[in-house]
Amino acid sequence: MRTALGAGRGSLFRQFLTESLVLALAASVAAVFIALGMTKVLVTLAATQIPRAFEIGLDWTAFLFLLTVAVTTGLAFGVVPALYATKSNVAGTLNAASGRSSRGSVAINGGLVATEIALAFILLTGAGLLLRALMSLHRAPTGMAAERS
Repeated sequence: MRTALGAGRGSLFRQFLTESLVLALAASVAAVFIALGMTKVLVTLAATQIPRAFEIGLDWTAFLFLLTVAVTTGLAFGVVPALYATKSNVAGTLNAASGRSSRGSVAINGGLVATEIALAFILLTGAGLLLRALMSLHRAPTGMAAERS
């Protein structure tokens, strides 16, 4: 629609990149607040069971990693739709909006959906394995009496 109204390739490209970067950074800010809150909850609930629980926290390397991942994913997931949108012609875009999509757009969209599902599956599998490892570590004998006598 923006192309039909006279928007140039550069402005479309900038819009897609800006939108994806803003979404990625907003999600990162939300993730920081959730991580800070959950860290405080974890320390509060398990302070007596975790040795040196007062040292648990987030440091600048975690924030730097989060910023790097946010910018990288924002750029990666903004460039592909931006390139696709700037290459298409106005008639093709309007036909796709009216329900008559071309085979290429279906293939690209299907590929993106398949990639997102695969990444979500990998993340869920990793989270499940992490929880299983933590549970087995919690049940492992420490070699010392945990009860105070």
